[in-house]
Amino acid sequence: MQAAEDDMGAVLCWEGLTAGLERAGRLVPLLDVSVPSPLDFYIKVSPHASHQAHLLCDWLVGAGAAP
Repeated sequence: MQAAEDDMGAVLCWEGLTAGLERAGRLVPLLDVSVPSPLDFYIKVSPHASHQAHLLCDWLVGAGAAP
């Protein structure tokens, strides 16, 4: 999560781990999308992240949207 806070990466984890950081303005949700799970996940990719990181994000979002 530190890399995401430092705009060096993405974080995929439960809301309970990110809620305080989001309230403090240290993390922001990238998209208004969640993956079906007993608990929610969020994803953030830095604008400075590699093309591969953005592709991974796109894949995860697509996987979460699949029926």
